[in-house]
Amino acid sequence: MSGNSSTNRNRQLINKQKPIWMQKPKVATKYEHAACYKSLTYDLKDHLAVKHFSVEGQLEFKAILFAPRRAPFDPFQHKKDEQH
Repeated sequence: MSGNSSTNRNRQLINKQKPIWMQKPKVATKYEHAACYKSLTYDLKDHLAVKHFSVEGQLEFKAILFAPRRAPFDPFQHKKDEQH
């Protein structure tokens, strides 16, 4: 082994697709938004609404906000109702 520990390895890019939140909002499709929502929330139904946006200025970021079709499951909801 030589004194130079860096080696040249062949690297192959496996996933060439950009994350959906890094895409421009006009480029992402309804299907891509639905697939992203379902994979993040494990919900079987589609979301009610989505807001995909980017902000540029002194601070720059990109985001996707999903509104679920139904309220999330609350295991303590039944107990709260009985107490009132």
